[in-house]
Amino acid sequence: ATFTAHAPDRNDLYDIYQQIENKGLEVVLGVGYGQVSQYATIQNAIDNGYTVVETKEDLLNVEPGDKIWGNIGEKGFPYDVFLEEKQANLAEMTSGAIEALSGDSDGFFLMVEGGMVDTGGHANSANTTTSEYLAFDAAFKVALDFAKGRTDTVVICAPDHDTGGMIIPEDPATAVLEVMEGINPESIKWTSKSHTDQNVGVWAYVPEGVSLIEGLNPVLGDTQSTRENYIIDNTDIAPWCADFMGVDLDALSKELFLD
Repeated sequence: ATFTAHAPDRNDLYDIYQQIENKGLEVVLGVGYGQVSQYATIQNAIDNGYTVVETKEDLLNVEPGDKIWGNIGEKGFPYDVFLEEKQANLAEMTSGAIEALSGDSDGFFLMVEGGMVDTGGHANSANTTTSEYLAFDAAFKVALDFAKGRTDTVVICAPDHDTGGMIIPEDPATAVLEVMEGINPESIKWTSKSHTDQNVGVWAYVPEGVSLIEGLNPVLGDTQSTRENYIIDNTDIAPWCADFMGVDLDALSKELFLD
């Protein structure tokens, strides 16, 4: 919603929904209506020219240029480990979205959120936090594989915050085995049930000729020294993206935000 609508409050569901469905977005996947079902039915999406996709099989039939609306979850999106067999996971939705958008000769912008990592953190659940992180990692791989086959595509992973402040034990082997068995390990500690102020990682892939965000570690790998020497502010990301997309953020803000 943050990438597709503007509202003073996240609970302004009607205004947010109207903007998402009526501004001509080419791909919207996830929970179809959920909390705004009192305002509209799936027929509204059809009337706006969308092909409704509800299952992973529907996504496999998507073709370049299709305008798709995903009713993957009814009223909320389950954790990846609780998805029904017919429901598409985040990687499958990412693949379907790229397939639909790849028919645009002018290029495209796709935003994919792994939002349930946050939910697992709020619950201090190592099982769901880990499985959701892995589900997002699989989706990131889909985007990365697409980008590596081209010379004009950037992929960036930028978490907005940490949730829960997970503390991993010095010897995590036992904890890893417990998580894999569906046990929430006692050896994993948490500092909060809310958002924390600790730094989060940023990962980016750029083709030849495109520079990384200034201050981002240009080498894969993470050590104490790299965490201390390579730190950027999250507000550095938007102007970096705007630069290679040829977008004037100031002009865009004047168009979007009216007095």
